[in-house]
Amino acid sequence: MKNKVLLVTIIFITLIIFYTALIKKHDYYENLYLIKTNRKVFLGETPRGNIYDVNNKLLVSNIKVNNIAYRYIKGSNIFEIIDELANYANFKDIDDKLVKNYQNARNTLDNNEQKAYLYYLMTSKTRFDDKIIFHDVSNDLLNEILSLNLPGISNYETYERYYHYDTTLNTLFGKVGKIRLEDKTYYLNKGYDLGEMVGTSYLEKEYENYLKGTKALYLINDDYSKTLIKKEVPGNDLYLNIDIDLQMDIERDLKEEIINLKMLKNTEFYNTSYVIVSDPKTGGIKALTGISLINNDYNNPLFDNRIVDILTKSFVVGSVIKGASQSVAYYYDVINKDEYVKDSCVKLFSLNPKCSFKDLGKINDISALKYSSNYYQFINAIKISGNEYQYNMKLQVTSDDFFKYRNIFKSYGLGTSSGIDVLEYVPAPGKTIAPDLLLNLAIGQYDPYTPISLTSYINTIANNGIRNRLSIASEVKNGNTTILNNNGVLLNKVAISDDDIKRIQKGFMEVLDHGTGFGYINLAYKPAGKTGTSETFMDSDGDLIDDLKTITETSAMYFPYDDPKYSIVIVSPNSSHYLGKTDYIAPINSKISKKLTKNMFENY
Repeated sequence: MKNKVLLVTIIFITLIIFYTALIKKHDYYENLYLIKTNRKVFLGETPRGNIYDVNNKLLVSNIKVNNIAYRYIKGSNIFEIIDELANYANFKDIDDKLVKNYQNARNTLDNNEQKAYLYYLMTSKTRFDDKIIFHDVSNDLLNEILSLNLPGISNYETYERYYHYDTTLNTLFGKVGKIRLEDKTYYLNKGYDLGEMVGTSYLEKEYENYLKGTKALYLINDDYSKTLIKKEVPGNDLYLNIDIDLQMDIERDLKEEIINLKMLKNTEFYNTSYVIVSDPKTGGIKALTGISLINNDYNNPLFDNRIVDILTKSFVVGSVIKGASQSVAYYYDVINKDEYVKDSCVKLFSLNPKCSFKDLGKINDISALKYSSNYYQFINAIKISGNEYQYNMKLQVTSDDFFKYRNIFKSYGLGTSSGIDVLEYVPAPGKTIAPDLLLNLAIGQYDPYTPISLTSYINTIANNGIRNRLSIASEVKNGNTTILNNNGVLLNKVAISDDDIKRIQKGFMEVLDHGTGFGYINLAYKPAGKTGTSETFMDSDGDLIDDLKTITETSAMYFPYDDPKYSIVIVSPNSSHYLGKTDYIAPINSKISKKLTKNMFENY
């Protein structure tokens, strides 16, 4: 038994010695590989492709950054080079343990902390690698160091992204950075060097394969110097559907309106609105923003960029989704289009009556949308569940009844991915199955939806029931050659007849023509759409408990209705509240919509 243990121990120690030697000779074997092959390698960084708006205005480009780098040259003395460079070294936040190890190992470093750190930087990679030792140096310093003619010392150019506009969109352009540990395998499999810079979020990440360039090709000489064979090739350019002039106008106007609207009563807890402008026919996003006012100083307002909320934050949105609800009723054939019914209330067993916001008189499917009848949707939901309404009835519903609604809703983009070309969040639907919640679902008072999903929904209605994928980017180009075209990518068609879609469109036209959305858009623009309000709760005192009932206002519209050019979605959480004696709802979205659409119609 002892002999077996001894044998295992010897084998184990031998393996350790072998792999230690292998690691120590990593440079040797890698260099040997280069010598045995043609010694051609791709090195350096390349400029990423630029990002342009729909009118070819430059949004994101590159700034060249000068760095001092070191590459081992045969016959050179690294310690002599360090002695020269130490005069220019001024490192901060040096790892003391790392420096101590190098000082102990190299007496020639004279126990000098800056020299020890230089040695670490200059020996941290393989011999034929360029090791950056001074980052982002001035032209004067660059020229001074290069004039020393030190072996292996050169200018190593890197690139940083430069944003040409001060816009909330800069967040969605994304970041460029080092490869993250969790993405290591993915990029290695794609042939990346782990030291490369890549897109780490949003558009930069989504279009990484197109935006990245091709490194310069070098021949590694016998002394480890390099000879350029082929120059670097910049990445392809990304063209967006965004109109940057429209974007900047919307951001400016929205900020102005938020400040003005804060002067209305019942707006103590209102500070944020989200706006998305899109092309209903293609799904191209023309502008989008989310802005929060973070102080109440009218003369010196401070704002926060909340654009990411459009993709990641969900809200119970209210009656704005009744076009999708009515589609469910059309699909299951529970609507008699020639029949008028008297608006009323629905009373289920053990529950309070559920009504429209007022008695709307006689209504049909079109006027039910125009005046936003809850009763009409409640009756449809009861019929869809296989029942006929009776006063104080015990309504039995199943998960299948909820599925019927959610399945049609998804065909509009509600409760599912919009397909947009940046990371988005799809909120989970409500889990509880109950009769009153089915009725709530039908009027937009149960499941939550993101603002971007409302854009998918209104575009589908405007586009005659055809849902196209939403896209911020329009195309990728290499010079004048289009490599990728994003627009008009079909996802599905809503499973109702063209006549049913036309009736929803007719109802939406009447919403804005003296219906619940009257005054949101000048009728000269020929608008159509739907508005909504929902009751939500917020944390009013910072104790992490949602204790205050508030109103969220939503609107989803398009114009002109006979040839849709624009859709516009506005979501304003906590626009009013029920604290105190008044239940006044401030006309937040109406004011914002009127201002933004006037500019869009007259200038774009």
